[in-house]
Amino acid sequence: MFGELVGQEEVKTRLGFYKQAHDAGSIIPPIMLNGAKGLGKTEFAKRFGKGIGRKLLEINCGTIRNSEQFFEQVFMPVIAGQEICVLFDECHALPKDLVEVFLTVFNTEGAKTKQVSVGEGFVNFEFTKQNFLFATTELHKMFDPLKDRMTIVDFTTYDPDELGSIIQKKVDWVEYEDG
Repeated sequence: MFGELVGQEEVKTRLGFYKQAHDAGSIIPPIMLNGAKGLGKTEFAKRFGKGIGRKLLEINCGTIRNSEQFFEQVFMPVIAGQEICVLFDECHALPKDLVEVFLTVFNTEGAKTKQVSVGEGFVNFEFTKQNFLFATTELHKMFDPLKDRMTIVDFTTYDPDELGSIIQKKVDWVEYEDG
């Protein structure tokens, strides 16, 4: 699933475990990808979504104004009823009212669905069809009760050899010497 991606062995192991769980029919909990910029959070999320057979919807949380806008413009037309993996990038910027909804949504304890009241109606989160990933560079800004409902996967900085391997893969028009 992560093939040629360099480093982040613990991340590969943890996400691999959740792929196996998914393949065995288990519900995947919401996963928080935590680490500094440039460590591969988005790329790992894309490959994870593909690995479990889902298209990935990447949402920059800074563009979400409130929960009403999220449900009207994103959830209902794009997510509801679909087999999809949703990545909330820079999730520390989620609006407070959407965080409050997610506190209810992700308080599931293995439930396959969760219905929540939105406006004058209800929406269904279907955890057999929808997987939710969150990514942040600033975990300390996340509301603790929401963090507690997620599995946190920490990314580590690359060592010099890993950085060298990444550069060699990305800059393939340059000739490199050993060392």
